[in-house]
Amino acid sequence: MKKFLHFILITAFCNFAFGQEREAKLLFKDGSNVAGFGEIKKNKIYFRLTKDENPEEWTEDDAKGLEFTGYRQTEKYIFIVHGKKNEIHLMEAIQEGNVALYKDTYFTTQYTPINTQSTRVKEIKNIDYYIKKPTDEKGIKVDMDFKKIGQAFFSDCEDLMANINEEAFSEEEEIIDLVKFYNRNCSK
Repeated sequence: MKKFLHFILITAFCNFAFGQEREAKLLFKDGSNVAGFGEIKKNKIYFRLTKDENPEEWTEDDAKGLEFTGYRQTEKYIFIVHGKKNEIHLMEAIQEGNVALYKDTYFTTQYTPINTQSTRVKEIKNIDYYIKKPTDEKGIKVDMDFKKIGQAFFSDCEDLMANINEEAFSEEEEIIDLVKFYNRNCSK
């Protein structure tokens, strides 16, 4: 019973944390967009033009993504196909250009028995990065063996490939900087 109650509380927290309606632009596949108010819940976009309207649900079939504006920053979420089963997730666009980097954030719950009567429940935030070129249909998960991905995405940049072959990129900032460097200095 405790596990079920905790699961409900975590689900409610996640929906509250990620489901806040904000000023946004609904992005379409043809490059156009429309301004209004949007939020993301359970990998779906809910969008309305004015606060007086009821939000409509938008999926990958109808839209490319959602861009939140305001608070002196912009957050862009794009539907990305990935994995062997062609799963589709809304992912945050970290870097866009000739090579794009996306961040998939999700939560898992870990249950650890303390004794026969109680269990410790811990919510764990997970982050996976995906990389893709604009012409690619699917995003490729960035694992810490970055040499294979480097060959596929950055082989036309000798300076960058030398750095990739010398060291492993394991830090989040290093992967982001690598893609930024490529888009600024190497892409044609």
